Amino acid sequence: MSTDHYLLVGKIRLKLKRSAKKKPFRPYAVAKLKDPQTSRRYELELSNHLTVLQEHLSIEEKWELFSTSLKTSAETVIGRKRGTNRERWISDRTWNLISDRKEAKKRKDQAFTRARAQTEAVNIENLTRR
Repeated sequence: MSTDHYLLVGKIRLKLKRSAKKKPFRPYAVAKLKDPQTSRRYELELSNHLTVLQEHLSIEEKWELFSTSLKTSAETVIGRKRGTNRERWISDRTWNLISDRKEAKKRKDQAFTRARAQTEAVNIENLTRR
């Protein structure tokens, strides 16, 4: 008699999980640098970040600090372009109007009273008429 008895309890099916796609890189809105005030703000922000570079660091560390300071300065001052490649033709003014309308809709949906919701609806109508 064999002592190797196995009890079949159930079957398992495994599926491989699909790896997440990388988000497409959204370029910086460098057109904003044509504005002299924005350009000066960017230069000031960048110079503040670059004062951190010290002489006793290795070249790799200096490059890492330099690249991160460029990226953080660009992110905070000029930001990224909005929209997909198909939507690049939409101007910044139009994107601002779209954002204002979305915020007004959100306020309308989150209103506690009916009167507040109606005033927000009027605000939305005024935003769409511009």
